[in-house]
Amino acid sequence: MHPEQDQVLTDVCREPLISQADLAAAGVLPVPESAKKPPKPTRAGTLLLPEATGLVAARSAADKAVQLDAIAAHRRDFDRFRRARDAELRVARQVTGNG
Repeated sequence: MHPEQDQVLTDVCREPLISQADLAAAGVLPVPESAKKPPKPTRAGTLLLPEATGLVAARSAADKAVQLDAIAAHRRDFDRFRRARDAELRVARQVTGNG
């Protein structure tokens, strides 16, 4: 496991666990069929994911502003995600010979 992945796992395991009963009481479980389908693309054909993750582009200046505000508010989480994603991509490229 890469150090970044190990840190993410450590951080996740350090937090309290949520039981199935807690999720059911909160109305999260059982998962409705409508939530099991992938999200539909937006008008521009992209999903609204944070632009800074490098996964998709913002549809408009307003979308970009909202995305950047969310990233700024959760900078540590996005940085951790980006490090873990980049580590996984490096390994995948090495395994496939594309890196």
